[in-house]
Amino acid sequence: MKKTWIITQDEKDQYFVDTINRIQKNVEALREMAIETKEQSVEVSCMRILKDLKALKIYR
Repeated sequence: MKKTWIITQDEKDQYFVDTINRIQKNVEALREMAIETKEQSVEVSCMRILKDLKALKIYR
């Protein structure tokens, strides 16, 4: 018999929020590194990702 994981909607929502927060932290770290190395292409990509997160109203 195959076991399946059953999680609540609250757990799914929290997982989503945690994932988005990790993405945000990683993007901001990349952006800071890009600024330090003056690598504009990386910084532009990071800004686009942050803009998309803001558009989803999940990043402030």
